Amino acid sequence: MHLKSYKLLLAIFCSFYLNTGAQNVMISNQNNPCEPSIMFDPKNPNIMVAGSILNNVHKSVDGGLTWSSSILSSSFGVWGDPVIDVDTSGNFYYFHLSNPSAGNWIDRIVCQKSVNNGTT
Repeated sequence: MHLKSYKLLLAIFCSFYLNTGAQNVMISNQNNPCEPSIMFDPKNPNIMVAGSILNNVHKSVDGGLTWSSSILSSSFGVWGDPVIDVDTSGNFYYFHLSNPSAGNWIDRIVCQKSVNNGTT
């Protein structure tokens, strides 16, 4: 291919990429969220679950356009560093560090499972 062909392909790609209509959406600004992790159900990409420190869980059912948020709890304590995953059945998993009430240390990684698309 000639240089002109590469430039034309690059121009077409850039034009398509810049005109996709993608937008940034703020999930939440409550509880100082940071260190986010996000996953979507591969069988239904409109269902998305996100986690952010320290103990925030966020859910969208419209592909990320709108979000609802709640606080995650655990008998082991929730101490940030969330990682979200999803299995092929649409069950979401929220992994996080713990900080139990009896003590002051981070001594384990906890996994919480949601079987209802991240609602609980």
